[in-house]
Amino acid sequence: MNMSIRMLISIACLCGYAPYAWSGPEQRFDFETQPKEITWKAETTQPDAKAADWVIVTDATAPSPARVLTIRRINDRARNVFNLYWTRDMAFENGTLEVRVRANSGDIDQGGGLIWRVRDARNYYLARYNPLERNLRVYIVTDGSRRQLASAEDIPIPAGRWWQLRIAHTGSRITAWLDGVKHVQVADDSLSGAGGVGLWAKADAASSFDDLAVKRFRAPPANDE
Repeated sequence: MNMSIRMLISIACLCGYAPYAWSGPEQRFDFETQPKEITWKAETTQPDAKAADWVIVTDATAPSPARVLTIRRINDRARNVFNLYWTRDMAFENGTLEVRVRANSGDIDQGGGLIWRVRDARNYYLARYNPLERNLRVYIVTDGSRRQLASAEDIPIPAGRWWQLRIAHTGSRITAWLDGVKHVQVADDSLSGAGGVGLWAKADAASSFDDLAVKRFRAPPANDE
């Protein structure tokens, strides 16, 4: 192992992140199997809340048959509870993330989304779509407090069907698409550097997820892909 590689590993460990757990710039999860080298955690942003139960189940409507990741049971329905399913084993700074989502149920909230550059359960970026509110929003969560960065309103994608959420983060610029349509672009540099990636839902929102794709750039490209 040469000196450069040793230095990169040392820096990653000091920052709390293992070296990248995949070979190449892209990793895809269809939830048919779980790679043994990736460890996922179900947590909440609120320390006193009980995390939801996230499970892999067979689903006849799965975009990539036959299984999906789903929130089977909500254990805390409070409005301010954020349910996370994330990993620090895929360090992400610049690149794109996308996932298929289906909002199954929820009276307080519905839908969900992606989190990235995750430091821990209380610090991360978030993009989420809510069928009840018909909006797509991008947030920054710091010390457990959520601050809205951008919002796109009146997007008619109802619960009960699959839709695709995609984000690109390059440098400080964040762009978000829903079903291939760009809705949001905003700049923020509150969380720089690499962090983990994962999925997010709020309060009583029970949702299913499939086809999570993580693609990293070694340096910010000239424009969004």
